[in-house]
Amino acid sequence: MEKTIFKRLIIPLLLFFLPFSLKATGDSTQYLLPTDTLQLTISSFGEKLIFHHFEGGQTLFSLSKFYGLTVEELKYYNPGLLDGVKIGDQVQIPIPNRAIIRYPDATFDYMTHAPIYYTIEKGDTFYGLSNRIFKMPFEEIQRRLLPTGDQLKVGQRLFVGWISVAGVPESHRVVRGHPLFRKNQKLKPLYMGQANGRKVKDLAGAATSIKDSKNNSSFLVLFDEAPIGSYVEIYYPMRNRRVLAKVVGKIPVSIYEPNIKLVVSPLTTKLLGAKDDDFYVKIFYY
Repeated sequence: MEKTIFKRLIIPLLLFFLPFSLKATGDSTQYLLPTDTLQLTISSFGEKLIFHHFEGGQTLFSLSKFYGLTVEELKYYNPGLLDGVKIGDQVQIPIPNRAIIRYPDATFDYMTHAPIYYTIEKGDTFYGLSNRIFKMPFEEIQRRLLPTGDQLKVGQRLFVGWISVAGVPESHRVVRGHPLFRKNQKLKPLYMGQANGRKVKDLAGAATSIKDSKNNSSFLVLFDEAPIGSYVEIYYPMRNRRVLAKVVGKIPVSIYEPNIKLVVSPLTTKLLGAKDDDFYVKIFYY
């Protein structure tokens, strides 16, 4: 009973006294401070994200460890980091649900946590915010909206909770890897299932992206050496990444240069992390 009264009375009151400077920077010795305020966004994959403002004295390695990520995972979320990071860069960080404290109890220490807000966007609904995104009761969402009201308005700020300034424990991340990587790994059984006692072949050479592709949601390639409908593994040594893709056709000689050995879809290029028009890869196929 006392806990319920605390949540109903104290939390709404706190909303008006929390800092309104939406940034997460920390300083040269700490990545997050209780005076920072985090702005939460929702990705197209449904993940909760914040942006960390990179400061002097901070490193990519220790930043990833602070948020319970590997450096490679951090680079998947931030393609621009493939070539390094500098002071002032905005680094996108996925935040797991378990790292967000929604209901503080009587022992909660406000000086060791930073507040998190979400700004209402076009298309948001009470049902979606309550059941799909934040897993909070409808009435709780209403109480936490600034300014308060029975109807959602674009630009309203929703107080979500707090995150510890000690960082995100790795154990809080039940699911690892960027959603695109996890999606790609589902193709692995299909690729491995092609073996049937056959030896894998490999071919090295130049790859390029499909020109004027309308399919940006699949891992596809044009490749002459493997049967249409089969799967190949692409290794990009520049980024030390391996991506699986489905062969959907041969390379049109009238469109691509003779030196091109593989033509990949935009999504495949994105996951590989390739930026140049043509890039060197090694292809494994059956």
